[in-house]
Amino acid sequence: MKTLNEGESNTIKKPASALEKVLVILLVVFLGATITMLVFYHFARWGLGLNIFVFLLILIVPALLLLGVIIIIVNIAGKRNFEISWKRPLLPTFIVLGAGVFSLLFGIGERATFKIRYTFTIEKWAKATPDERSVLVDSFLEQYDLNTFNDAMVIEYLGEPDFKEILEVGEPPSFAGYYYIYNLGFVRDFIDPTFFDIKTDASGKVVYYNVR
Repeated sequence: MKTLNEGESNTIKKPASALEKVLVILLVVFLGATITMLVFYHFARWGLGLNIFVFLLILIVPALLLLGVIIIIVNIAGKRNFEISWKRPLLPTFIVLGAGVFSLLFGIGERATFKIRYTFTIEKWAKATPDERSVLVDSFLEQYDLNTFNDAMVIEYLGEPDFKEILEVGEPPSFAGYYYIYNLGFVRDFIDPTFFDIKTDASGKVVYYNVR
């Protein structure tokens, strides 16, 4: 019979149980899915894939939350069985909670940076692609009341439109204002392009606007 040398523990390490193995597998899947989600989130947001971003929130995040809860429940329920073979039996729970906190902080940081990048300025709008304008237009409408604009202000803030029409009414036709159309690309709808419509009356005052 083997005798214990001085300094050796008299506790025999218990081999990992089936439950412990399942927990490890769930934890690996959780961490892998979390990292994948954060990478996906980053590229979806900065690639202006807003529709994909909504899909991410609706499907992937709840699935990860459910998996995290399952891991915590299994970990706490089997804690006593893990104490012999694991030095820190609640480590999986702390890992899940830590990953959740990190993901939350990552998302908050990404959102703040994105908002700063896509806060409307005349200079940003002038240099933006149609897809980028699709995001900038929301900031523009938050900052300014278009009902107070006239023709000169529309051109000053948004530049020359991609399409411009003269509006006429009556017979014979008489000038009734302008119809400005700005192309906002395919960010909001992957099939059809989106447009920012602005109409003014004969006096030059904005009487209608819409993102369609």
